[in-house]
Amino acid sequence: MAVNWKYGLIAALLILSMPAAGQDREPPMTGLVELASEPAGAEVFAGDSLIGHTPMRVQRAILDSVTLWFPARDAWNAQVLRPSAEGPDAGTGVRMLRFDAQKLFLGVPAGKARIEDNSFQLPAADVLLPAGLGLAAGVAAVILKQRADALYDDYVRTGDESLLSQTKKYDIYAGVSLALLQFGLGYFIYRLFDE
Repeated sequence: MAVNWKYGLIAALLILSMPAAGQDREPPMTGLVELASEPAGAEVFAGDSLIGHTPMRVQRAILDSVTLWFPARDAWNAQVLRPSAEGPDAGTGVRMLRFDAQKLFLGVPAGKARIEDNSFQLPAADVLLPAGLGLAAGVAAVILKQRADALYDDYVRTGDESLLSQTKKYDIYAGVSLALLQFGLGYFIYRLFDE
């Protein structure tokens, strides 16, 4: 009895020490095509059913009904690609599909009308005029404030009271210009979001 126990222990140790190389290998891709996308993570649909996200393996038999959506099917800026029937044979290679990352920001939300006019159009004059005047008033405010600061520095250096009154006058002009800037840009922003 003691001999059988020793042989059983030796057999168990040999089995446990054998390399598990068969477990490290992936099964062959018989009848499957690897789908990958750039960027990765595109939704893969077979008909109307979500079957996964790229990269993933798909049966070659259903490849004609497969559609890839990026970033998601229900996203308002979604892009759609369909893998072609040509490409690597089943079990070999990867079918790489590339989405245009720049187009992600050019779409329109679902339900919105799409205008196919590529010409650049300026906003209406009643929107641009207050914005332009506000911008000019902002430039004037900076120039007037710099002039007021220079006059005040001269006043501090010389002590001449007439320079102090001129400083106050330019400070008032700079304040009015700043108020016009705020009014013009505020109206411009209001009109942009009002339309």
